[in-house]
Amino acid sequence: MPRMSSSNSEAVNCKADRGHRPRWCTALLAVALVAVIPSLAAGQPPRLDIGHSIFVVNVVDGQVGDTPPALLRIGDDIVFQEDISTGADAKTVIEFRDGSTFEVGPDAVIRIDAFVFNPEESASHKTLSVIRGVFRYISGFVASDQDTKIEVPAGTIGIRGSIAAGIVDPAVPMFLHVAQGNATFTNDAGSSEIGAGQSIAAPSRTTRPMRPDMMPAAVAAQALTSPGHEGAVYTLTGPEALRFKDVAERISAVFARQVDYTDQPPDRARQFMLAGGVSPWQADGNLELFDWIRQGGADTVTAAVREVTGADPSPVQDWLEDSRADFEVPPLDLPRAVF
Repeated sequence: MPRMSSSNSEAVNCKADRGHRPRWCTALLAVALVAVIPSLAAGQPPRLDIGHSIFVVNVVDGQVGDTPPALLRIGDDIVFQEDISTGADAKTVIEFRDGSTFEVGPDAVIRIDAFVFNPEESASHKTLSVIRGVFRYISGFVASDQDTKIEVPAGTIGIRGSIAAGIVDPAVPMFLHVAQGNATFTNDAGSSEIGAGQSIAAPSRTTRPMRPDMMPAAVAAQALTSPGHEGAVYTLTGPEALRFKDVAERISAVFARQVDYTDQPPDRARQFMLAGGVSPWQADGNLELFDWIRQGGADTVTAAVREVTGADPSPVQDWLEDSRADFEVPPLDLPRAVF
């Protein structure tokens, strides 16, 4: 399905036919100016060919701006600022001009927000948005100036020479696994570095990203490497639901020192957090989380860890023992204590 306007004739001429499509065209950036400026003047999204579909199963639609959605078929051009959506039991793989690929699973919605590829200057930049769905990204052309970002509701994934897969579902925290290379996940509350073989989950844009070593590696590995988990969503919990008072009791038992928990009124808790260096928006977000816990939001206990791995989840006491050094030698850059 050709998707380029007549103003892009030069770009069409510098491509071979689909059966012998080159991976890049050195005139791409110059042509981009010809293609983009008339489109912007007309109030329409620029129709710049940035890749093509190499695999399509069932109903996959592509839409640019206000134009009607069109069925995507194998070999169809993918253009700048195109929205791609997949139906139930559908999936597609897009190959970009730099040789990288982006695979999308069922019931997904993605968008190509930015794309620049200049092989002569060894530059490759792209930004993709995943509104929902399962995805996998594989890097292509090795560029000295390489910048790939995947925007998700919970934050931004920065990929460096990687194979990365993720799940975006409004009902559960965003999940990211890096199979090769490295990635950085960043949101309004901070950032987290993810290396090869590591995974993280992020509930929201205002929740501080977890460290990869906090992700149950056995669950991630089993779900990603064994069959039968396609499209499944697992809610992972420990073996018991704990209140903050319960956690204080377990800390006391592990470290042989008395640790107490006192429930504070929201206004006082907010004052303590602000005095300790927490920003106002993060303090408000923490209070929302605390209220959710107080209302029983964290009372759920599932058997998902055993169902996936065949082993019971570890209790919090085991984690405290494993993290003993972090508690006994706190980082030097912590804000002063005010509690």
